[in-house]
Amino acid sequence: MLMSNSTFKKSFIESSIRLARLYGFQGLDIWWISPDIISLDMINIGVLLQEWRAAIVSEARNSNKSQLILTAMAYFSLNLGSGSYLMGSF
Repeated sequence: MLMSNSTFKKSFIESSIRLARLYGFQGLDIWWISPDIISLDMINIGVLLQEWRAAIVSEARNSNKSQLILTAMAYFSLNLGSGSYLMGSF
């Protein structure tokens, strides 16, 4: 899975930034449909977004370009019980 493999994550992050710049996008969006609150998915998505955000900040600083916007759409259900997305604000 992408989120648990650091090599895949790095490649995904770098290529998404390159494609956003190539096509003149103002930002990047991730759509995460179905988290498994019992597995590490909830933690791994937070780590992915933190690493992605750090890469976006670094790319903008090093290229003198405007910083890309990072957004995410995530699944919500009242039936998830006490599950929550384990990521800080950034």
